[in-house]
Amino acid sequence: MLNQAGRYLVSFMLIHNDHAWRHHGGPPPTLTALQALVGSSARQTAASVATLKAARFVTVESDPDDARLKCLRAAPPLVAEIGRSGRLFVTTMDRLADRQPALAGALAEPERLGELIYRSACRVLRHGMLTEPFPRVLRLTTGTAATSC
Repeated sequence: MLNQAGRYLVSFMLIHNDHAWRHHGGPPPTLTALQALVGSSARQTAASVATLKAARFVTVESDPDDARLKCLRAAPPLVAEIGRSGRLFVTTMDRLADRQPALAGALAEPERLGELIYRSACRVLRHGMLTEPFPRVLRLTTGTAATSC
């Protein structure tokens, strides 16, 4: 379900918005805020969020300051799935640097892994995706690549 670039980006930024709100003074992580951030159509984003909710990857909570606002919260399994590549990268760096204690172990906690995703998303928002200078990679990841070689 998360192997499509659009759904991955929605999940990635949903985790960013959740952590920004809960830990960094960001705005409430509503569907409207997410739709403004991800760049896909509002309907596509809403459909992705509905799918994530149905799969129990996302929960909805009322904002304690304004019960009319419905905040999207990433469930631990979503954080684990979206953060898998980041955690593997840290594991590899631990091995290469022979870090003792290893840093990757702390990323088993969803809150810490969510923080890594939040920081990664902050970098993407400031500087763009790492793949942007590589059009072929972008086409492959977004599913718009030509079918012949």
